[in-house]
Amino acid sequence: MKQKDLHIDLHTSAKSDNKDDLDLRGVSVHNLANDFIDQVRDEFPDSAENTKIYQIEDLSKLDENGIIREKGKDTTCPIDGRQGAAYVHTLQGDEHVGPSSIMLSYTWRYTIGDILDVLNNYCTTNNLNPKEV
Repeated sequence: MKQKDLHIDLHTSAKSDNKDDLDLRGVSVHNLANDFIDQVRDEFPDSAENTKIYQIEDLSKLDENGIIREKGKDTTCPIDGRQGAAYVHTLQGDEHVGPSSIMLSYTWRYTIGDILDVLNNYCTTNNLNPKEV
């Protein structure tokens, strides 16, 4: 799929600098383009960047965790105190997680590589540090 055919909406959001706003936390572009994609490459070595989102987290198999649900399955959720946390709540370090500044809207049929291209281009075009977006 050519990037021009990909329609991903990026919406800026009111950024909260309060690190305690757990429901407003976001995964950084840096994390997605480095750590997350490495996990995808490990899990899907034949397709890597061409892996579709629905392959990474196959919700038709709720008894099997994909990369996203697997990471938080044994983590206590900091919001409700129950076992099983969102992916974002498993990350540590300002370069990996922080206050959300954009909202990404996409479909499950897009590849992780296409999504990363759009996010990296957004950062480059807007002169933004991927560790802060």
